[in-house]
Order: sequence, then structure tokens, then C-alpha cells
Amino acid sequence: MATLTAYRGLQVVTPNPTGDGGLAIQNDLKSLVDWSPKSVWAQSADPTAGDDQTGNYFPGSLWLRTDVSPPKLFVCQSSATGAAVWKQVLLQVVQDAAPQLGGNLDVNGKQIVSVSNGNIPIMPQGTGKVGVGVASPHTLLQVAGPVATPIATKTSLYPITGSDSVVIADATTAAFNVTLPTAVGISGRQYTIKRVNGGVNNVTVTTTSSQTIDGATTNVLNAQYSSVTVVSDGANWLIV
Repeated sequence: MATLTAYRGLQVVTPNPTGDGGLAIQNDLKSLVDWSPKSVWAQSADPTAGDDQTGNYFPGSLWLRTDVSPPKLFVCQSSATGAAVWKQVLLQVVQDAAPQLGGNLDVNGKQIVSVSNGNIPIMPQGTGKVGVGVASPHTLLQVAGPVATPIATKTSLYPITGSDSVVIADATTAAFNVTLPTAVGISGRQYTIKRVNGGVNNVTVTTTSSQTIDGATTNVLNAQYSSVTVVSDGANWLIV
């Protein structure tokens, strides 16, 4: 004799109907709940491990929390009794002034990329700080490890660019100039120029637009392994 058995919140006939019509109806009902398991749309709390198959939640069930703004949507990944797993689905990330993720951003080994040569500024609010490998940074930028900067080796006249940091100058063949970019608009930018050659050929650090280096128009590296580090004050260059 056929009996009714619970199937994902529905009552279905066991054993399966033998007639084509009844069997088709039962299979269709099972398919509907397989494709679209129980979902709830006006909750006031996050789902828990107890929101499981005993409550007719199954993988694919959706849970919408509407008492917060923006709303929070969860999807059930596993419905084992007492150990249900729900994951929040990202909602309402739009190109406005303040998109909210609602949780940690995991790029899963991918890159954060801007288009059209756009910048990627990180702007902590108020007294906020940025930590790289540090959970609680105590300085505006704190890095838990070494920092690498570009090094370029040059053997002839060279204008420093915005992509440079350290310039190794080798004037073994002939003396030459290394020219700093304009200090205007890049306050705080630092460059290091180091001469590595012996002999009489000097490396001369020059400026643009009649700007100065500690009040002088040039700085001459006249000995092997001599160097100079300069910083922009927004108008000229200062040796540090």
C-alpha cells in the first residue's frame, strides 16, 4: 500500500506511482524542489548551522535578510543536521561613491586592476592605517617585511622618470648627467643616484626648470661609490 513520505518539505508517494500519469506528476514535483528548494525572503537574522534539512533547507536554498540596508542574501551550501553551511552572496556592489562589500574581499589569487591607466588609491578614514601583512598597523603604512623598489643601471645621459627609484650610474666610458624630473606636483617623492665607476669621469645630477638641489643647480658625484638621495618639497629638491 502506498504511503506519504517527506521529500524536501513535500509529501510524495512511496513507492513511486506505477501509472504513467501519477509517476510523471511525482517526478515533476521532485524536480521542482530539486531545482528550487525552500527559500525565505523576509528574515531578521542571519541563518545558522541549525537552519538545516530538518527545517526543509537544502543546498540551493536562499535566505534574504531584509532588516538591514543593504539587504543580505545567503545561499545554503550544505544542509546536514546541526551543521548547515550558509554563504553570503555579494549584493549591490555598484559604481557609486561608496560601494559596500559586507565582508572581507578575497581575490583568490587574482589581481585588483584599474582600467584606462586609472589609479588605485587606498584611503583609510580618519586615523585609519594601512597594513601589509599586519593586522593592526601602528603607522600610516606598515609593512611586515622588506620593500623592493626599482633599480636602473645607466651608462649615459639619463632623465629620471616616475617609474624610477634607484639609479646606478656607471660613467666608466664617459662622464654624463642624470636629470631629475620636475619637483612640482610630487612632494615627498625620493630618488637615489649612486655612482659605481672609478676614474675621473663624474656623474652629475641636474634639475629641470631651474630648480635646485639644496640650493644648487647640480650635485656632482666625484668619487667611486658616492651617492645622493633627494626628496621633492613640491618646488625643489632637498638632500636627505
